[in-house]
Amino acid sequence: YLATAVLALLRGFAAGAPGSDTIAVNGRAMLFAAGIAVVSALVIGALPVLWAARGNVVEPLKEGGGSGSSARQQRIRNALVVGEIALALMLIIAAGLLVKSFWMVSHVDPGFNTHGLVAIDLSPPGKRYAEPVQAGAFYTRVLEAVQAVPGVEQAAPTNHMPLNGAALPTSVDIPGRISDPAHDPAVLFRTLSPEYIGTLSIPLRRGRNFTPGDLTSGTALLVNQTFARTFWPDQDPVGKAVMLRKSAQGYADYGEPLPGIVVGVIGDVHHFGVGTPPVPEIYVPYARNPWSHMVLVARARTDPIALIPSLRRAILRVDSSTILTGGT
Repeated sequence: YLATAVLALLRGFAAGAPGSDTIAVNGRAMLFAAGIAVVSALVIGALPVLWAARGNVVEPLKEGGGSGSSARQQRIRNALVVGEIALALMLIIAAGLLVKSFWMVSHVDPGFNTHGLVAIDLSPPGKRYAEPVQAGAFYTRVLEAVQAVPGVEQAAPTNHMPLNGAALPTSVDIPGRISDPAHDPAVLFRTLSPEYIGTLSIPLRRGRNFTPGDLTSGTALLVNQTFARTFWPDQDPVGKAVMLRKSAQGYADYGEPLPGIVVGVIGDVHHFGVGTPPVPEIYVPYARNPWSHMVLVARARTDPIALIPSLRRAILRVDSSTILTGGT
């Protein structure tokens, strides 16, 4: 009961932090702790009995009964007291640091709204979608099918979800700027649909979002605030040209130039964890560089976990051979 009460309190402190809704009491850990406590009690309780069974306990009791205690016994008792105090202080300090770290992490804005989100990894059959155009059309049909599922507020495909550690660094060339590979920061390459920004509730800081027309034509790109500050300090990034390269492995156009014009700047998202500062990111409409593996993220109107079976069925109706993993 005490553990459940404390967990409820922790959830309240961590409300809004990624993964806070997964905090729960682990039955195996509780049983293990209880077992350790029982064994420790038995061992500690048995030691005096074993000591008494080995000899006469009257004399030791007489020696420890008053001022006649030997100096050696006094030193042992003092050492035990010092050890107990030191261990207690260590536990208090460790607990304080843990609470401080938990408090700081729970109050860091990850850059997007984590409530009600569910993500499913999907990989279409490679032979059937061997060309980028075919893969792009597949993801478009999946998106349409998922958006029609009752309970889905918004949905979007992307190559990498934030906070899961998956990322693809890429190099960028900016006209008028001399590249410095030794010092330039790695840029994360993200390919996604126009609905992605709204699905995750990422704020638009400048310019515009992608439109459906950007999927089929044009050179629109989005960058995050860290990218804009890194490559165009004190300048308006909207309208700036960027050259990067297609990064979907397994396709024949891998490494081909992918020119673009920045049309908007979005808020920073903590991609590697709330304790890690945001890094420069560049965003491309998924139809311009679809991947053989994508993530379908959806925001549910009610319980996101209950929505997973319906999402999986909708995706498999598009192509029953699609490999699905996840659902978190």
